[in-house]
Amino acid sequence: MGFIFKIVLAFGIGAGAMVGLQSMWLSQIKNYVLSDYGRRGLPEMKPVVTRFEGVKITPPIFTPMAPIDTRAAQRAAINAMGHQIYLQNRAAANAVPIIRPIPVPGMRRY
Repeated sequence: MGFIFKIVLAFGIGAGAMVGLQSMWLSQIKNYVLSDYGRRGLPEMKPVVTRFEGVKITPPIFTPMAPIDTRAAQRAAINAMGHQIYLQNRAAANAVPIIRPIPVPGMRRY
């Protein structure tokens, strides 16, 4: 009984130590990111255009796309699904044991 207690106690101490280390590491990372040292490497963002009076933004022009013919792919997908169903039916039929009649001398079978 003492051996099992020691195993459970060791597991609990190990799990507690892991949780403590992870939470300490996470708090250190959060403090670093929120401090000025964490923001020091980021560039200061400035607007590119300060005056919007003469700027005209036009949407990009896309060439119209031709319709995509998917009939062949749809036929192939339907054929593949039918083939999968066929293979499943064949596997199920092969998994069922065949009941063979017991041969009886003098008795005719069909």
